[in-house]
Amino acid sequence: MEIIVVIIPIIILNIISIIETIILFKLLNAFLTKKDSKILSVLNFFVLFIICMAPILSGDMENITYTFVTYLCIGLIFYKDVKIKRICAVTMVFTISVSVKMLAARIAYFFPIYEYKFHEIIEASLRSLIFILIYFALYRVVQWSKEILSSKIWALICTMSLATFTSIVFSIVPFIFKITTFYNVIGIIIMTIYILGIIATFYVIKEIAQGVKADSSNKQLIMQMEHYTDIQENQNITNKIRHDMKNHLGVINSFLCEDNIEDARHYIDKVTESMSTMSLHTFCENKVVNSILNSKNKKFIDLGINVNRNVYVPEQLNISQTDLCSIFANTIDNAIDACSKIQDKNARYINIKSNTDKGYFVYEIENAKVNQIKLNGLRFITNKKNNLIHGYGIDIIRTVVAKYSGDIDIEYTDNTFKIILIIKV
Repeated sequence: MEIIVVIIPIIILNIISIIETIILFKLLNAFLTKKDSKILSVLNFFVLFIICMAPILSGDMENITYTFVTYLCIGLIFYKDVKIKRICAVTMVFTISVSVKMLAARIAYFFPIYEYKFHEIIEASLRSLIFILIYFALYRVVQWSKEILSSKIWALICTMSLATFTSIVFSIVPFIFKITTFYNVIGIIIMTIYILGIIATFYVIKEIAQGVKADSSNKQLIMQMEHYTDIQENQNITNKIRHDMKNHLGVINSFLCEDNIEDARHYIDKVTESMSTMSLHTFCENKVVNSILNSKNKKFIDLGINVNRNVYVPEQLNISQTDLCSIFANTIDNAIDACSKIQDKNARYINIKSNTDKGYFVYEIENAKVNQIKLNGLRFITNKKNNLIHGYGIDIIRTVVAKYSGDIDIEYTDNTFKIILIIKV
């Protein structure tokens, strides 16, 4: 009987700690992308379980330091995001975890049940409950934010949370061993305000993320509107050529009726020259892609860009017209922008290739460049002034490719930039 009394509280305590570990594990996975290894996932879970079992009191600097180092190791070993993001994410989860432990320990003092392990069970239960509430408050918000925010913003949030947490810990040190009601209430208030502050910060981040996403969507919408405007302009050109042709044929006919062959030949040459500048080219079967290539053709000529096209896109393709528009328009616009920065017009070139082969749509575009490539994680940073609106072309293309479970490869040197897309069709 005595063995059962001893074992049951230990089993309950371990079950609660496993629940706490599951919540922490899910919270970390919401912040970061874990490596594709079941063995690493199991090790990650085990290390988190050890952290959950380790007691941490308010102002316990030694255990707090050990826990912080352990969290850093978790981020660097078990996850595959950009290093700065991993460090920032585990630091924030660490501050939340330790704050919850301190908060639960202070609340547990109001339940003076000191029989074997029961006080620890109450404290662990409080931790798990607080972790569950934090998880549900943060999970969706973090999912919104983790893909779209830059490393600099993550670093800023991390620095703010760590600085605030450090200040709180040191402010609690003077009454670390004081467990009167007054000091417990002070500790509970401080830790609660800190945790709520972290949650509030991420809701602010959600608003930023929504704003950035809206900017990206607006850019795509504007680009599509420009494309449809180009289609209308091309249609107007076709109608104009058709209308003018009747008049031209009438003039030529009058010359021929008067046996004025030389004037008729001269007039035909002028009409041919005029039509060559107005006429539309057929680059491929797909009307959307063909329209985009025609609309960009004037920019190529105006900027003196040498363009090589080897484009095959069938009329019927298992990629929506809007997505094709996003792919071609964004990549060509980026290439034109890069070429426009080159002073030597002879060095400006763009190579565009596309084909369907063995069930795959393959698209490749290469351009000359002189501007330095700037990266923020996987995101390319624009050189344009308003980088809140611009700079999302590559992001839009990645989204389109991911929609069809395709692959994107980006290569660049000091003088060239190349994008290759492969989408199963």
